[in-house]
Amino acid sequence: MFAFIILLWRPVVQSAQGLRTHDEALVQALVANRGLEEKAAGGYVRVKEVNKDVLEHGQKKKVTERRLVIGKAGAPTYEVSFFHSEVNGDVVRVTTGSGGYMPLFMKAKQFDVTTIAEGTVHYTVILTDGQEFSGVLTSDVKPVAVK
Repeated sequence: MFAFIILLWRPVVQSAQGLRTHDEALVQALVANRGLEEKAAGGYVRVKEVNKDVLEHGQKKKVTERRLVIGKAGAPTYEVSFFHSEVNGDVVRVTTGSGGYMPLFMKAKQFDVTTIAEGTVHYTVILTDGQEFSGVLTSDVKPVAVK
């Protein structure tokens, strides 16, 4: 009888574990968005395009990557971008000009950012399991000239 009950509960437990994973990803997205909002407060946000060479099927290919740039006077400028890490796999990360990075999203599949209006950007993160999160960042300060 005990074995029969365990067999019946297995699908319930597995479903609950799957829900926990989705909840964890949602919490990660909310924490990441809050961190970006804090960095953007009193500063500027903009999209920066970077040309990169990537290897695809053994062929070198040029691609344009869009990055989210957040900055303010007297503070570091932050860039948010997609990155493949040998240690952490594919991540969406925040970097500064002084080096290092902080992962915002682990198990990322795609990161995209677009300008909605001056001082307003929309970003989207798609995770490897297909979950999609997006956010909008705004600022009242005009960005400094792009180098």
